[in-house]
Amino acid sequence: SAAKAVAAVAASAPPRAPAPAWRFVGRIHDGTAVRAMLVTAQQLRVVAEQESLDTEWRVERISDQGVDLIWLPGEQRVRLAWASS
Repeated sequence: SAAKAVAAVAASAPPRAPAPAWRFVGRIHDGTAVRAMLVTAQQLRVVAEQESLDTEWRVERISDQGVDLIWLPGEQRVRLAWASS
């Protein structure tokens, strides 16, 4: 039936990445490298591309548009845009 087919597709779909706890608040140009400043309620981190934030998130790319994170359990990309104050 159509309902069973929809349920099967939903069950086989990868889980969606949760919203990251991190906010993108700035960039630092360190010679030729660019680092991003990310904050949570508890901490501030200055990170480079390919750096792991924790067991679930890794910084993939830092650009003028924001920071692209990868949610490792589902290999899904999430972009953090500049945080407003």
